[in-house]
Amino acid sequence: MNNIEVKTLDNGLKIYLYEDKRKHSTYVNFVTKFGGIHQDFKMDNKEYHLKNGMAHLLEHYVCEASNQGEFIKLLGKKHMYTNATTYPSKTSFYFLTSTNLEYGLEILLKGINNPIFSKERLEKVKAPIYQELKMHEDNIFHKFNHKVNEAIFHNIKFKNVGGFRKEIKNVTLKELKATYEAFYQPQNQFLFIGGNFDKEKILSLIKNIYKDINKPQHQVELIDLKEPTPVKKKKVTFKSKAIQDYVSVIYKIDFKNWTPREMQKLDFYLHIFFKCIYSITSNLYKELVSKKIIDTGINYSTELINNYNIIEIGNYTNDVNVLVKRIQEEMMKIDDISEEDFNLIKKEAITKVAIRPERIMSVITPLIENVVDINYPYPDTVEDMENLNFQEFKTMIKSLDFSNYSVIIMQKSKD
Repeated sequence: MNNIEVKTLDNGLKIYLYEDKRKHSTYVNFVTKFGGIHQDFKMDNKEYHLKNGMAHLLEHYVCEASNQGEFIKLLGKKHMYTNATTYPSKTSFYFLTSTNLEYGLEILLKGINNPIFSKERLEKVKAPIYQELKMHEDNIFHKFNHKVNEAIFHNIKFKNVGGFRKEIKNVTLKELKATYEAFYQPQNQFLFIGGNFDKEKILSLIKNIYKDINKPQHQVELIDLKEPTPVKKKKVTFKSKAIQDYVSVIYKIDFKNWTPREMQKLDFYLHIFFKCIYSITSNLYKELVSKKIIDTGINYSTELINNYNIIEIGNYTNDVNVLVKRIQEEMMKIDDISEEDFNLIKKEAITKVAIRPERIMSVITPLIENVVDINYPYPDTVEDMENLNFQEFKTMIKSLDFSNYSVIIMQKSKD
């Protein structure tokens, strides 16, 4: 996994190449550093404040309204596994192929870099998104996630990646085009290629494609919203059609002064920490199940939003107060974790990283997260995992401020 090469074109596009001739296929992922959280920016000294869902709308528009036609359908006709996805911090366009790499790259790169902007095309693209958003409204966790972001943020307007029908309806062609010109620039994009391919041949093809791509250059900068570290609301309760009460404790961790390497290590340390205290093998899980506080495993996740790591821990429960209390108590028990347990989970992590090369996407996907999300331009390696140590684990976890949290309670409606 150390044989990943990085090339930077004259236009600023960074290309990450992982060549493995043992494989029968090649995976390509073209990433733009523009996602749901990017709503406030300046372009050529003019301020823009975007609506929720703009990145998702632009993803659909670029796919469906390029000068190549609907290029995802074109790739699908060649029997490629292909799609596009919008995340909070990025938008990803990808395909997996065994025989049509050159064709796929040409269609993908020309399509993304040459959308045709018109009011008619915009309205056509909006129509299926309305239906998609309408279906989301039936998902109880759609509203739950809105409540989470409203509780933890003061100035960040981000609610969800998809947005809301009313907001999408009001997006203008001028606004969409300006956003595209601001963020869909080579210097704000990354191309990841892994698998069985000829590096020199593919690099030559990419350079030739970009010879015919000329985009207007703009001065773009994100607006610092001066988001305060404390959560906005300590507790939010609302009713829903849930089958049972659901509660999450949301921790807001400030990462402004952390280095990319520290953040990469912390990601693994948090995985070990949560597995020790919340997994189905943990004492807490066994206790809560035996007392009928919960019936299923405790959910835990982390997500980077701007300079904050948002840690969410929760579950359906028969006793909200007990579950919240026990979650918070366990977060303070880093000293109860033994070095033996730490090393056991560390060994498991080493094994998972070691076998990543068996699947091309398992190599490229975590590399993308490192490069785009935390600005750590290297893949995870077995050596990285072997260098994790118990004392540093305890020191890092203890440095996190778990006193800064919000409790979100989704109550079962009695109707």
